[in-house]
Amino acid sequence: MTHFKFLSRALAVLSFSLLGSPAQSAVIIDFSEVGADLLVSVSGTLDITGLSHLAYAGSTSGSSSINSGATQDYLIFGASAAPIERYDFVHARIPVFAGTFSATADATTGDSFYFWNNGGGSGRLFLEDSFVSGSALNATMTFLNTTLADIGGINTGTITLANDTIEFTVNANTGGASVPAPLSVALFGIGLAALRRAPIAKV
Repeated sequence: MTHFKFLSRALAVLSFSLLGSPAQSAVIIDFSEVGADLLVSVSGTLDITGLSHLAYAGSTSGSSSINSGATQDYLIFGASAAPIERYDFVHARIPVFAGTFSATADATTGDSFYFWNNGGGSGRLFLEDSFVSGSALNATMTFLNTTLADIGGINTGTITLANDTIEFTVNANTGGASVPAPLSVALFGIGLAALRRAPIAKV
């Protein structure tokens, strides 16, 4: 095998492994200031195996809202009035909000998803009854003319489920496309330089 062919194949493997799309292994609930508005988003895949499934005959209201208090927090992403199912889990509560805040979103998109964070060491998730464990969740709600300071600030942290996690972040939603990590770009460039310098065998 010539140097050119060997380096070409090695570079192809390297580019695929380094520049491929990263897998999402957790649900991220992010609070980002976008201009004068507050964007709250949920994204990632959710594994609900190991959670207590309770039959629930309710449905989302078709609107999104936030409600925080001294002992419990609610985050409701409800773009459609879909039938939902309830899943319970036990965790050490992370107060999502540093203060008390209650408001209905001005706009909402995506899946219906309801997070309830109780001060008694328990929590609940409400998901559309068509949701399959391991599937992706994507939803947003926007509060116009609202800042992080208006809602009292966010306590970032991670809640651990039976086989997954829910992570709360601030200003992680850039709204842009993902770019390769610097190390990936550097190694890719080294590979290209090596190809240019490699002698091409004569046939």
